[in-house]
Amino acid sequence: MHAARGFAEHQPALDAVVWFAEERWRVLSDIIKGQGGGRFRLNPAQSAQYEQETFALSAAAVGRFNVDTDHLVAAIRFLAERWSEWKREGRSLITDAMNPF
Repeated sequence: MHAARGFAEHQPALDAVVWFAEERWRVLSDIIKGQGGGRFRLNPAQSAQYEQETFALSAAAVGRFNVDTDHLVAAIRFLAERWSEWKREGRSLITDAMNPF
């Protein structure tokens, strides 16, 4: 119940993070379109474009979801607490035992 309330409380910040991640992936996909596949490094122009668009997306995300640094830090703390709680209760061991790989 505590976690559910926390997710509701931090929903705008979490929505901003998810939106940013999705849009950033779209930007990267557009930049690398036509590269042919496989591993490669962005060239300096691609890297600069990616950095510039990442910065613009971060500003857009906080504006779109009306969050600021304090909201994002609070959401990070909330998620870290949930992770500590999960780990402390041994759930990671249960998850590992259920995963055959």
